[in-house]
Amino acid sequence: SSIVSCVDSTIVTPFTLTDPDGDMLTVDATSSNQALIPDGNIAITGMTPNYTLTMFPVAGQVGTAIITLTADDGIITTNETLVVQVEVCNSAPTISPVDTQFVCMNFPLGDVNFTASDPDNDPITVTATSNNPVLLPDVNLTVSGSAPNFTLSLNPINGEMCIAEVTLTVSDGDLTATTVVVVQVDNCTSIEEPAFAQGLDLFPN
Repeated sequence: SSIVSCVDSTIVTPFTLTDPDGDMLTVDATSSNQALIPDGNIAITGMTPNYTLTMFPVAGQVGTAIITLTADDGIITTNETLVVQVEVCNSAPTISPVDTQFVCMNFPLGDVNFTASDPDNDPITVTATSNNPVLLPDVNLTVSGSAPNFTLSLNPINGEMCIAEVTLTVSDGDLTATTVVVVQVDNCTSIEEPAFAQGLDLFPN
């Protein structure tokens, strides 16, 4: 059997072992690649029939090791091998949350700043899509900037009032992450101080 793991990750795998005569067993493990997984970085815990094999690859090391498990009942031994491959894995990009945005009808919304980055420093792209094309079509969404600082510009359709959810998606070409921006467009009527009608007598006789 074989296991594929990411660099700098602990590897844990269960296995079962029994003796047909019910004899007490001792279990040992050795590695073919001491630079990747030294014997001292292998632990076996449990008791018949359920055991757990835990391996701690050396930090920053990648490659392949063959782990040989040896079971001994005091008279007879048996071996089983496990191929362990440690490789560099792709990590998903990240994107910051964005607060709800409020805008007055017939006015564009100011720039909305957010951050997005990739832990592996892979190049990333950021796109924006709307769930309400009547209020905010995709063509009225613009994303500009470069990692880690980006800007979202929104231009709602004139005369429309409603709520739209804009999904920002960051991709490294393999994995993605998203955040949703709620955009609320209201009719922002100006509020004036009340005025008394001309000639109104507040204190009639």
